[in-house]
Amino acid sequence: MTVSNPYKKAVIIAKTYLPALGLGWELTQRGIPTEVTQEKVSQVEGTLTILEVDGYFTFSLNVTDKKLPLDAEKKEVIPFIDEILKKVPLEFDDLTDRERRLVRGILQGFTNKEIAGRLYLSEKTVRNNLTALYRKLKIQSREELVVRYNGNLKD
Repeated sequence: MTVSNPYKKAVIIAKTYLPALGLGWELTQRGIPTEVTQEKVSQVEGTLTILEVDGYFTFSLNVTDKKLPLDAEKKEVIPFIDEILKKVPLEFDDLTDRERRLVRGILQGFTNKEIAGRLYLSEKTVRNNLTALYRKLKIQSREELVVRYNGNLKD
């Protein structure tokens, strides 16, 4: 099960086809289906738009103002995409009630011990649940969760 992010798909508008395909493949590997086209498309909510301009790929302004050279090697593309996706707000639609309570505890600044006390769980259970939650959200730490929190945690 993958947790969705605000980008349901990516559209790469490019004349340079092979680099666009490579970039699209890397995005698809990270759970964002990608379409490559030469024609301008209308902006649809949930679409990450990537445009080829003057030898660079430029991303939607709400993602980054950095540019990726068309001739970038894979070893440059992967960290660039990963850096961008670390800034993408998380969505919490697929979380269980317990996972939502864990997220709330983290956002309120509670330690694992404090979260355990509030949820009537052992500290070890909280630690194990958080490990599974981070894997599910594809994040590494509570700090990353806080940075990428987008205010969409529903009760």
